[in-house]
Amino acid sequence: MKLFHYLALLSTLRPAFAQQNPGGLFISPGQITRFETVLTVPGDSPGDVHGGQAKLIYNGIAPQLATGVLQNVVAWVDNSSLTGAPAGWFFYDVYCCSPPVMLSAGSGTRLYEGDLVSTSFLYQPANDVYQNTWFIQRGPAGAQSNAVNINGSNIFDPKSEPQTINGITTDPEYQVASIIIEVDGKNATWDWGYTMWNNTIIESSTNATHWCYEPLFIPQDIDNGNIGYWYRSTIIVANTDGVSSTCCMRALQMGLGTTFPNDLPPL
Repeated sequence: MKLFHYLALLSTLRPAFAQQNPGGLFISPGQITRFETVLTVPGDSPGDVHGGQAKLIYNGIAPQLATGVLQNVVAWVDNSSLTGAPAGWFFYDVYCCSPPVMLSAGSGTRLYEGDLVSTSFLYQPANDVYQNTWFIQRGPAGAQSNAVNINGSNIFDPKSEPQTINGITTDPEYQVASIIIEVDGKNATWDWGYTMWNNTIIESSTNATHWCYEPLFIPQDIDNGNIGYWYRSTIIVANTDGVSSTCCMRALQMGLGTTFPNDLPPL
């Protein structure tokens, strides 16, 4: 039931940069050839999720002016009224959103606070496809629940999901790497505290490095009353070999509010 619930939810949503969801976009002048990061699953969301609401944390790749995005999603799903099972965070690898397409049998894996979700998008030029791999390493709460480490992968062909840009169907390069929090729908709230990513690496087929230092942190949509968010990161390091460029960011934190909490752990 959780998979059907999530599919129905995604069918009502748009890519992150079509909405104003909090998060960062790394926009390269070249193609994104590698994007990997490690998300620490946050604490539980105490609020319910009702029809039309969404509480999502995800990273993904997309063309500029995208009508779709290849993403790995951690979603708060509450099917307790249908199944009696407790609400919780779940992992999905998905192409979003018209219609949403689940990409592996691992979609719908239950997560627990403190689990580490490692994801990678790697371009394979010989076949002009992306290999998306993911690994879930259980933390103390997951181990106590007898959850096991799990991994999976899928192959995504961008040509299978052509993009519509300015009314024209095309097959553009994927030039955007995104790290997004989406809290969508009336009265939905960002109520689980801060979110943290580590060991973010982005590679692109350009010798330019300025895009590494200029991530676009987009403003938050205030329709649901979440009026601001803070973010902080370690220094972004970039280098180039003359053909491609690499961005490295050891840690990134984002949270609701306009000031930093006093009890944040060090980056």
